[in-house]
Amino acid sequence: MIMELRIENLGIIRAAEIQFEPGMIAFTGETGAGKTMLTSALGLILGDRADYGLVGTDTAHVEARVQLDDPALVQDALAESGGELEDGELLLARSLTKTGRSRAFAGGRSVPAAVLSELAASLTSRHSQSDQIGLRKAARQRAALDQFAGSAIAEPMLRYRRAYQDFTKLSQEVREYQERQQRLKREADVLTRELAEVRSVAPRPNELAELDDELTRLSHAETLRESTQAARTALVGATDDDGPPSAEGLVTTGLSQLQNAARLDSSLAQSANLVLQAQALLAEAGAELNAYVTELDADPQRLNELQHRKAILTALAAKHEGALAGALEWAAAAETQLAGLDPDGQELRAKRVRLVELGQVLAREAESLSAARTVAAQELTEAVTHELRQLSMPDAQLEVSVVQREDPNGLTASDGRKLAFGANGSDVVAFKLRPHPGVAFADLGHGASGGELSRVMLAFEVVLAQSSPPGIFVFDEIDSGVGGQAAVEIGRRLARLARHSQVLVVTHLPQVASFANQQVVVSKDSHGQVTTTSVVTTTGADRVRELSRMLSGLPDSQTGLEHAGELLDLAELERAQLVNADQ
Repeated sequence: MIMELRIENLGIIRAAEIQFEPGMIAFTGETGAGKTMLTSALGLILGDRADYGLVGTDTAHVEARVQLDDPALVQDALAESGGELEDGELLLARSLTKTGRSRAFAGGRSVPAAVLSELAASLTSRHSQSDQIGLRKAARQRAALDQFAGSAIAEPMLRYRRAYQDFTKLSQEVREYQERQQRLKREADVLTRELAEVRSVAPRPNELAELDDELTRLSHAETLRESTQAARTALVGATDDDGPPSAEGLVTTGLSQLQNAARLDSSLAQSANLVLQAQALLAEAGAELNAYVTELDADPQRLNELQHRKAILTALAAKHEGALAGALEWAAAAETQLAGLDPDGQELRAKRVRLVELGQVLAREAESLSAARTVAAQELTEAVTHELRQLSMPDAQLEVSVVQREDPNGLTASDGRKLAFGANGSDVVAFKLRPHPGVAFADLGHGASGGELSRVMLAFEVVLAQSSPPGIFVFDEIDSGVGGQAAVEIGRRLARLARHSQVLVVTHLPQVASFANQQVVVSKDSHGQVTTTSVVTTTGADRVRELSRMLSGLPDSQTGLEHAGELLDLAELERAQLVNADQ
């Protein structure tokens, strides 16, 4: 429960300090006095977006001291921010400046405002007229049904969420594998195409150098022929022995002379042998040159073929850092890589089979979850309808429907339907209201007045609080558009909520305020040109006068005072009966 609330310079509240009691606390006062400023202050310490227009002077400050029955509710959020509890109490604070700066505090530490929101979600349930719009949303209605079902839906929900997690995880893997297989297929196609090119060319490691040699020879065939023939003639003479003496002829003449001389002087024998070797070498060179000239080919077709081959090899080498050896190395590596790819997706096919199996499990768990919700929907229908009849809507009827959402591309249920799935199942939960006989059921917000919607909201809170009551309820004029007996019944229901929770309610109805354990009056004070708001707890005769003012606008009217006293007596009797019922 909130034990204390301090406000400084917020709107027209210059300073206020309120000590709260357990049970139900009603905030009352004239219209425009600043009652909603109290809920704005509470909203700030509970993480609402800052409204810097509320800053009265340079800085506004709101602080609350909260007593926790179960500290574990806030332990995780506090642990992350370094905040601490003191004797089971949590200190929350928020400061705003006119320059647009906001600071939040929890457990004595500065924290982001989001931490206050997280704490608020575990501690409070807040309602205003705008929340009636929220209750019309399908997600909110589904959450309300699940909250009401409590433990009855916990196990099927746990099984469903496990199946949903497994299914969505594998679905993501399948999508990633599909994308991967597409990449592998493209990669395999590229490798296959480029390998085919290398294989069709079939290069040899040194083929370009060999081609260059042959191309040079063919391109200069005539020059080579003339040069080698001239060299042959010079070395061994012309074939017709006509012309100047050749080197071989001269060596032969010299050899003959040396051999004759060596017969006379054996020391010349070595020289004669050297000349003899020279004669043999000249003869061999002449024979080779003769063969070269004979074999020398100047075929233009062969030249074109070699030039075309060189162009192909040069282009291939350019793709691999200019070397045929690089192309051959790449081809060997590509063949190894291609062998390791799985473009046919064998692993993908196995995952798809498993995904079908998980889809069947998910569909079964969704049907189980839907069955549990359907049972809870009937119970919620009866419980809320009962509360509405107690809230002066004797002919009202709530209808809670649970329908599994279908999708042509969804998973197949046991009856053959294709179902859509989300994190909370495949169900669409719808709340419909028939406020009066003779009218059709309509979605909440259609065909019902604001007062009726207020009572529907309260009926839901009373019913839901039976399964998981929060520590603190905050109602901001939830009784708008309501009066008479309906207002008395709203007061009763709020008092029932206050048996196990603290209920803070901003109200303009004396019937509601009379049921409060504590009544806080907000009033305007004018001092010259300055208007401020005071906030005080009223008791005894002052409270009777405040209720009389709310009843008739005349705080000192004898009739109003009597009526106010009667309301307080009725409320006290009702609260006593509630206490006895708890015991």
